[in-house]
Amino acid sequence: MNILAQFDDAVFIQNQQVKTTSLKVAELFNKPHKDVLQKIKMLDCSADFTERNFSLSEYLDSTGRKLPMYEMTKDGFIFLVMGFT
Repeated sequence: MNILAQFDDAVFIQNQQVKTTSLKVAELFNKPHKDVLQKIKMLDCSADFTERNFSLSEYLDSTGRKLPMYEMTKDGFIFLVMGFT
């Protein structure tokens, strides 16, 4: 699968905004989800930017546990992945 097809699978529309999740970011960049969560928590940006572009959510893992994830806007995604090496 090429990267454009993967990215297309990684986004969704919510309230007329293109969004993705920390789970999809972890998958796209081949990183452990816990590391992506930590990176989001440690972002060097204003509280206003964080509030507008990242929202804490949860998902069910394969065992049925509720675990944290973030939904993020396109701007949040770009800000986050700019810090990836």
